[in-house]
Amino acid sequence: MKLCRFDDNRLGLVKRDHVLDVSAALDVLPSLRYPLPPGDLLVAHLGAVVARVLELAPKAAPKPLASCALLSPVANPPRIIAAPVKPGDVMHCEIAGIGAMDVAVRAA
Repeated sequence: MKLCRFDDNRLGLVKRDHVLDVSAALDVLPSLRYPLPPGDLLVAHLGAVVARVLELAPKAAPKPLASCALLSPVANPPRIIAAPVKPGDVMHCEIAGIGAMDVAVRAA
């Protein structure tokens, strides 16, 4: 199963060269209040979302994949993956599952 975010923050199920709009599956996500929980809400409740996607998919209208504007797969990542720095800088970072480290940046 391939899920995607597309167009105006729609949730899609990719089937070959089409995307099925299954955005209604997001209704299973809980309402949020401040303070917001860390991480991405969809990822945290992926099992419930996938179950609802499977219910909606047979009736969803297909849209050509080529006409969709694909978005980042994780709407609210909990960490910064990369940062713009100049070669020669040293950047302190933390990587989930690995820990903290200093990274020397060099030109490619």
